[in-house]
Amino acid sequence: DLPRDVATLGSHVVYTIDRARAFTHTLTGLTGLGALELPVSVPVGLALLGRREGETFPVREPDGARTVQLHRVLGQPEAAWPGRFRSG
Repeated sequence: DLPRDVATLGSHVVYTIDRARAFTHTLTGLTGLGALELPVSVPVGLALLGRREGETFPVREPDGARTVQLHRVLGQPEAAWPGRFRSG
């Protein structure tokens, strides 16, 4: 079981880039989805995976480095299924 403040695939997260406005997205492995999804195929999406609330970290993008902060994990799929990875 993962702590509820860790961003995982499918987590609904709030984060900022360069201390600017906050973004709210769902981390997804798919691309070409709606405006509320952030695929892990982009640098910011991948960098958010496994981060905990409050973490600040650098992300390299084609147009330069950015500072990203994960503020909140609003929802995490693993939290809805406690114990699902435990054997029998």
